[in-house]
Amino acid sequence: MSDIRLPRRFAPVETISDSALVVRDHLASTLRILKLGTESTDASRAELAREYELLAGFRHFGLPRAHDFGRLDDGRAWLTMEAVPGAAPRGPLTRPELRLLVDGLCEPLGLLHARGLVHRDVKPDNVRLDRATGRVVLLDLGLAGAPGRLEEIRGTVGYMAPEASGGETV
Repeated sequence: MSDIRLPRRFAPVETISDSALVVRDHLASTLRILKLGTESTDASRAELAREYELLAGFRHFGLPRAHDFGRLDDGRAWLTMEAVPGAAPRGPLTRPELRLLVDGLCEPLGLLHARGLVHRDVKPDNVRLDRATGRVVLLDLGLAGAPGRLEEIRGTVGYMAPEASGGETV
């Protein structure tokens, strides 16, 4: 990611993945997660814009808060969201941690479902558990959408519902 020219207001702090990094937002004087579009195409920009709008439409402690959306010089879109403390839950979890995790995911998933959406990629890497505060946050709404049959399999195969991998309605 060293070849990416970020807007000057952002200073890279840590690379999270091929498409996300922690940045210092100099305008807000805080850390943010900056998620990048994968391609410089209209479809990729539209997908990230949809995720931004979806996140921006929620105000819930179980979902990260969306902050900004823009476009890099190379044409890829970016969005920034709250840098959620904690880490992806890794086992073995204690019984209280497991209960906290399950309880903490029920509300944000319920909010999505109440709006007629399914997440489609619930897995440990898309969850943050802050053991110090007990906060659980569901991340990465990029695949969220209305229930139904998808034209292509999307998500993480090892974590998807069996009906999704078989091309059935989810």
